[in-house]
Amino acid sequence: MRDHGDRHAFGQQLGRAVQSQPGAPLRAVPEQHIALAAAVAAGAAVNIPFAVLVKLGQDYLPGRPGTASSVTLGLAVSAGGLFVPVLGVVADHQGPQAVLTVLCIVPLAAVVLGFLLPAHD
Repeated sequence: MRDHGDRHAFGQQLGRAVQSQPGAPLRAVPEQHIALAAAVAAGAAVNIPFAVLVKLGQDYLPGRPGTASSVTLGLAVSAGGLFVPVLGVVADHQGPQAVLTVLCIVPLAAVVLGFLLPAHD
């Protein structure tokens, strides 16, 4: 049986893996109403793991839960904001479908990086 910390790390990794699945139909769906439903599902999946991410950050910095929460969410939002111009360049050169392809691949990289996090006691 996993301990408390392993459950949070596993939940974060599972959330990122699931996140890439609702975004995939956006790449292939030609009909706008189905694409809208897929976008809503992708948006929900993107926001699900935030609570687990905050708790994981607090576990890594137990003496300062407020700081850990702020840093965790701040880095997530900042990293997303820094990545948007890259997506704009991809869209300018390859089109919106290429951006959706990139967005389907990024969560897989997050899962791999999640497995590289050090174990905490």
